[in-house]
Amino acid sequence: RLVTTSFRAESLQALGLLPSSHTWICLSTILMDIPTFIDLPNLVYLSFSRNALSGPIPPSIGTLTKLVVLDLSFNGLNGSIPTSIDVPNLVYLNFSRNALSGPIPSSIGALTKIMVLDLSFNGLNGSIPTSLGQIPQELGYLTDLYELDLSRNNLSGAIPMTLSNLHRLYRLNLSHNSLGGRVWYTSIPEYLPIVSLDHNMNLCGESQYGLMPCESPSLDLGRQQRSSKHSNMIPLLVFASCCFICVAIPIIVVVCWKVKPLNTNSRKCKSRDI
Repeated sequence: RLVTTSFRAESLQALGLLPSSHTWICLSTILMDIPTFIDLPNLVYLSFSRNALSGPIPPSIGTLTKLVVLDLSFNGLNGSIPTSIDVPNLVYLNFSRNALSGPIPSSIGALTKIMVLDLSFNGLNGSIPTSLGQIPQELGYLTDLYELDLSRNNLSGAIPMTLSNLHRLYRLNLSHNSLGGRVWYTSIPEYLPIVSLDHNMNLCGESQYGLMPCESPSLDLGRQQRSSKHSNMIPLLVFASCCFICVAIPIIVVVCWKVKPLNTNSRKCKSRDI
């Protein structure tokens, strides 16, 4: 049974008045907050997109176990993404263009059916050991993922190698973050049509991704060794130059002193001969 509801309200508390048989809710209104509990166990589609929602995403969202589509994009939601987001049937999850912060929870790796995951345009970050704004390794377990957009956050750290497991991925956007490290060709799914890694100042790697080449560690070591050798030779050269000057000057003085009398005697002999 499919029941669709679209209405205007001043508060989402009105959702508590809906029959639990509702499976499809799409709201188009100016709202204030999300209720801390939504008792709609049969809900399949929930869209609060393009409203004025504020406050955190309630952990009770995890009780909507039949949910397939969850769209909370283009609002003013804040706080962190709840760890209870591991709703097993989710195929589409869009939290983009809010004010969410904190780390991407590792529980997101349980969304094994997810095809579109969009967390772009937020302030996601984090701290060790819950990943310091890093992309959790668990994202590599979402093997049905078709689109992954984590752009325009505060993510740092390296791109996890597990992303190479996303063989169905079509679009990957990690641009405008603070990601770093080397991007190996094995860390990105092969033949991925759309990849955006720009505006990550500390990323380097394959030119096919528009990245600057990484400095080879062996070359760096060689440069350091050569630089060290050159710096060690400078004092030796200075010492050798000083020794040469100290020895050469007395020799030159002695030679000049001996040559002068010889020249005088030679002139005297020539005058006698005349």
